[in-house]
Amino acid sequence: MPLRDFVKQIDISRAESDHRFSYLELNIPFAKGGVTGLRVRVHGLPAEQLDAMHTEETVKKKGDSGDEYEATVKRPRVSAIPAEGVVYSMYIEFEEGFDLKSWAEKAYGKGEVRAKDDEYHFYDQQWAKRSGDGLGWLIRAFYVGKGKSLRLLGRVPGTEWDPEA
Repeated sequence: MPLRDFVKQIDISRAESDHRFSYLELNIPFAKGGVTGLRVRVHGLPAEQLDAMHTEETVKKKGDSGDEYEATVKRPRVSAIPAEGVVYSMYIEFEEGFDLKSWAEKAYGKGEVRAKDDEYHFYDQQWAKRSGDGLGWLIRAFYVGKGKSLRLLGRVPGTEWDPEA
């Protein structure tokens, strides 16, 4: 999905942005229903476009011990988003009591369930789907551990999820 279309549906104006790597990552404050957080990655924007679409802001944050400190964060300027950026992965965090397994199976079907004794176990359930435009997607659910999450990973050429890589 083009980033320009994504921002018509999700407010990213308070997102913290990181573009030190080959992609743009947006950590978006988002709480709705059982969702407590949203992080997306965007592909296809060169460094000069990324620099031009950001501003810096000093904010107060809380550390793990509860201490408050100041930090400089980058924020995207929605009005400066170029046409080329494509959202290719979404990491959705859920509140502790949310029944993600039931929700995911209702939305995607039974999927592939990983055996707990599998030494390469790194997700609890997985689906492979194709969107209407023919793009392949991995959908991975994590039910146990620090937090419940759902990851939608587009198999986009040139990204870490490139099917040819």
